[in-house]
Amino acid sequence: SRGLGDVYKRQGVRYMMFHGLAIIILSTLNIEGKNLIVKFFLFGTILFSGSIFLLSTQLLTNLKLNFLGPVTPIGGSLLIIGWIIFIFYSIKS
Repeated sequence: SRGLGDVYKRQGVRYMMFHGLAIIILSTLNIEGKNLIVKFFLFGTILFSGSIFLLSTQLLTNLKLNFLGPVTPIGGSLLIIGWIIFIFYSIKS
């Protein structure tokens, strides 16, 4: 049986993969606000996936990383804002 940490790691990897792919695709597009969108995707992915990865290693490392719990939704919010900006500029152009 898989532990909850494995589920979290898979989720973090999935979001990192999708947003990495989105950044690659975005680099080929000619839309306004591209640099801003990439920044939101990049920092959002680092905060969201990074905090999930670190939180999922607590049992292995015996470190108390509970303070990272609030970082995950901040990263998720940055990702959502990035998508909203992307949709806005896509519709605008």
